[in-house]
Amino acid sequence: CVSNGAVTVYHDNSAKLETKSDGVDILGELQSDSLDVDGTSNLGGNLTVSSGNLIMHSGGRIFTGNGGNAVNPMIANGSDENTGIAFPAADTLLIAAGGETAARFNGGGSSQLYYDNVQKLETTSGGVSVTGSLIASTNVEAQNNMHVSDNKKYLAGNANDLQIYHDGSNSYIYQDGTGELRANASTFRVMNRNGNETQILASQDGAVKLYHNDTNRIETNST
Repeated sequence: CVSNGAVTVYHDNSAKLETKSDGVDILGELQSDSLDVDGTSNLGGNLTVSSGNLIMHSGGRIFTGNGGNAVNPMIANGSDENTGIAFPAADTLLIAAGGETAARFNGGGSSQLYYDNVQKLETTSGGVSVTGSLIASTNVEAQNNMHVSDNKKYLAGNANDLQIYHDGSNSYIYQDGTGELRANASTFRVMNRNGNETQILASQDGAVKLYHNDTNRIETNST
């Protein structure tokens, strides 16, 4: 114990705890069943980690910061716009498990979801990009259908060669690229709107038939 100075506590002749003018220094590891950090500043108690990096709590939110400035809301459970997890716009939030990326969220940019460390979904400025198959669940009614508004298109091909869309008046299957528009089937049938009358019927290795009011009127044969 030093007059007007520090009090030092030792273990096996090695200093482990020392008082100082603004608190206490722990020289080594601190083990505790719980840690209650209190404070009187407007940010509440602060926990400094490493070289001036701070973790602090205020108003139901946890902040990160550096240099003593609490500028970055990290985790919040209040009712304001900061509820959730938030980072500065330039930062990236990475979620990983088992050494593999599960999700990545880029401030001011894309959000990405992974499967087995392979990116499968990414948000873009124009919507969402899916790598692989897009499967609608049969167990949830809201997910059974895919819907786009008038004049919005389903596009396929590197140059948007195939386009399927509705313009508000008519529906289109539009081929505008390399190759042909093909429908491959052992039996090809065109029916009326209600699906109860045949208009055209083509059979593999067989006839092509044209109908009038569900009655066959023209039919090809081998000759």
